[in-house]
Amino acid sequence: MPGVVFAFGDRPGLSAAEALELAALLETTRTSVALEAASQIRSEATRDPGQGEASSYVALRPSQLRLLYEVLREVSPTFDSEAIVRLRIELMRELNLAGDA
Repeated sequence: MPGVVFAFGDRPGLSAAEALELAALLETTRTSVALEAASQIRSEATRDPGQGEASSYVALRPSQLRLLYEVLREVSPTFDSEAIVRLRIELMRELNLAGDA
Protein backbone atom coordinates (compact mmCIF):
# COMPACT_ATOMS: atom_id res chain seq x y z
CA MET A 1 0.00 0.00 0.00
CA PRO A 2 1.47 3.37 -1.00
CA GLY A 3 2.25 5.88 1.72
CA VAL A 4 1.14 8.77 -0.51
CA VAL A 5 -1.39 8.77 -3.34
CA PHE A 6 -1.78 11.76 -5.64
CA ALA A 7 -5.20 13.06 -6.69
CA PHE A 8 -4.77 13.16 -10.45
CA GLY A 9 -4.66 10.76 -13.37
CA ASP A 10 -4.75 7.12 -12.35
CA ARG A 11 -3.86 8.07 -8.75
CA PRO A 12 -0.11 7.36 -8.77
CA GLY A 13 1.33 6.44 -5.40
CA LEU A 14 4.71 6.46 -3.67
CA SER A 15 6.05 4.72 -0.62
CA ALA A 16 6.41 6.95 2.42
CA ALA A 17 10.21 6.94 1.98
CA GLU A 18 9.97 7.95 -1.69
CA ALA A 19 7.46 10.66 -0.85
CA LEU A 20 9.71 12.08 1.86
CA GLU A 21 12.66 12.10 -0.54
CA LEU A 22 10.52 13.85 -3.14
CA ALA A 23 9.40 16.43 -0.56
CA ALA A 24 13.06 17.11 0.28
CA LEU A 25 13.86 17.58 -3.41
CA LEU A 26 10.98 20.04 -3.78
CA GLU A 27 12.19 21.98 -0.75
CA THR A 28 15.55 22.58 -2.41
CA THR A 29 13.86 24.80 -5.01
CA ARG A 30 12.92 27.21 -2.20
CA THR A 31 9.82 28.56 -3.94
CA SER A 32 6.52 29.01 -2.13
CA VAL A 33 4.82 26.69 -4.64
CA ALA A 34 7.37 23.96 -3.97
CA LEU A 35 7.37 24.43 -0.21
CA GLU A 36 3.59 24.14 -0.07
CA ALA A 37 3.62 20.99 -2.23
CA ALA A 38 6.42 19.50 -0.12
CA SER A 39 4.45 20.22 3.04
CA GLN A 40 1.36 18.45 1.69
CA ILE A 41 3.40 15.43 0.59
CA ARG A 42 5.35 15.26 3.86
CA SER A 43 2.15 15.54 5.92
CA GLU A 44 0.59 12.58 4.13
CA ALA A 45 3.81 10.53 4.18
CA THR A 46 4.21 10.90 7.94
CA ARG A 47 0.62 10.28 9.01
CA ASP A 48 0.10 7.35 11.36
CA PRO A 49 -2.86 5.15 10.39
CA GLY A 50 -2.25 3.16 13.59
CA GLN A 51 -3.23 6.28 15.53
CA GLY A 52 -6.46 6.67 13.58
CA GLU A 53 -5.09 9.26 11.14
CA ALA A 54 -7.10 8.76 7.97
CA SER A 55 -5.29 8.81 4.65
CA SER A 56 -6.25 11.18 1.88
CA TYR A 57 -5.09 11.97 -1.61
CA VAL A 58 -2.49 14.68 -2.09
CA ALA A 59 -4.22 17.24 -4.33
CA LEU A 60 -1.75 19.61 -5.95
CA ARG A 61 -2.50 22.68 -8.06
CA PRO A 62 -1.41 22.70 -11.74
CA SER A 63 1.58 24.93 -10.93
CA GLN A 64 2.68 22.44 -8.26
CA LEU A 65 2.25 19.50 -10.63
CA ARG A 66 4.40 21.26 -13.23
CA LEU A 67 7.11 21.97 -10.67
CA LEU A 68 6.96 18.37 -9.44
CA TYR A 69 7.44 17.18 -13.02
CA GLU A 70 10.42 19.53 -13.53
CA VAL A 71 12.07 18.37 -10.30
CA LEU A 72 11.62 14.72 -11.30
CA ARG A 73 13.09 15.41 -14.75
CA GLU A 74 16.20 16.90 -13.16
CA VAL A 75 16.90 13.96 -10.86
CA SER A 76 16.16 11.21 -13.35
CA PRO A 77 17.59 8.54 -13.61
CA THR A 78 19.06 8.62 -10.11
CA PHE A 79 15.59 8.55 -8.55
CA ASP A 80 13.85 6.06 -10.81
CA SER A 81 11.86 3.45 -8.94
CA GLU A 82 8.86 1.92 -10.67
CA ALA A 83 6.56 4.23 -8.68
CA ILE A 84 8.55 7.35 -9.64
CA VAL A 85 8.46 6.37 -13.32
CA ARG A 86 4.69 5.90 -13.08
CA LEU A 87 4.34 9.27 -11.34
CA ARG A 88 6.33 10.98 -14.11
CA ILE A 89 4.19 9.32 -16.79
CA GLU A 90 0.99 10.38 -15.04
CA LEU A 91 2.35 13.94 -14.69
CA MET A 92 3.15 14.02 -18.40
CA ARG A 93 -0.41 12.95 -19.21
CA GLU A 94 -1.94 15.40 -16.77
CA LEU A 95 0.16 18.27 -18.10
CA ASN A 96 -0.26 17.22 -21.75
CA LEU A 97 3.47 16.67 -22.21
CA ALA A 98 3.30 13.40 -24.14
CA GLY A 99 6.16 14.38 -26.45
CA ASP A 100 8.36 15.75 -23.65
CA ALA A 101 10.66 12.94 -22.51
